[in-house]
Amino acid sequence: MPYFRPWFEEILGVDLDYMKPSQRIGDIEIPSPFADDQIYDELVRANISFSNAPLIRLMRGHGHT
Repeated sequence: MPYFRPWFEEILGVDLDYMKPSQRIGDIEIPSPFADDQIYDELVRANISFSNAPLIRLMRGHGHT
């Protein structure tokens, strides 16, 4: 498929060589979690391990914050 990449870049207007610099974790502002008492209580009742710690949420959320 030697022509796929050029076609993909031209048709979709995507630059596949673009590299976005990574962010330092210390520079990321992590918002407060949404607290839901019902979900929290159910997790505790079911003895399911969880954390609302900012860095844990960031890593488990795959950077969706």
